[in-house]
Amino acid sequence: MNSYCAPHATIRASQVSIEEKQMFKEIFDAFAGNQSGNLTSAQVKEAVQTIAPYAPSYMVSRLESDYGSSLTWPDFERFMTRVLLEMNPMDEIKRVFELIDSDHTGSINAQQLQKVMEATGEHPPLSEAEAMIHEAANTHSDKVTLNELITFLTSSDED
Repeated sequence: MNSYCAPHATIRASQVSIEEKQMFKEIFDAFAGNQSGNLTSAQVKEAVQTIAPYAPSYMVSRLESDYGSSLTWPDFERFMTRVLLEMNPMDEIKRVFELIDSDHTGSINAQQLQKVMEATGEHPPLSEAEAMIHEAANTHSDKVTLNELITFLTSSDED
């Protein structure tokens, strides 16, 4: 397996993590301030934007027909599990890549990667960011394209 991975770009199995389910419950409780124990469909749509802003739009548009105008906690948990499992990890990789590619050249370099990592609380030396770019790059040793990044993140050493 590659030595570097994107934590939010992993291909999902058939379930969400315990941490994600805890996040669902915290969001549900925060939005259920109406003390009814239910969320309206409008509140659920807002919660989806908080948890998964790139959720499949067809799921959000079918919310009321699938669950009615209000959701209980078990319904909300089922819905959010379906949303996360149906999200395309390639969309997330592309979104993150576009954020890192601040100059919109279609490739990212070590300085851009280092800057984003620092913004997330990691402080790698430039040499570590350069090593990451070099490991993922196929055509250029000092920058990586979106396709190269996708290939790198979805491949293993056995390939």
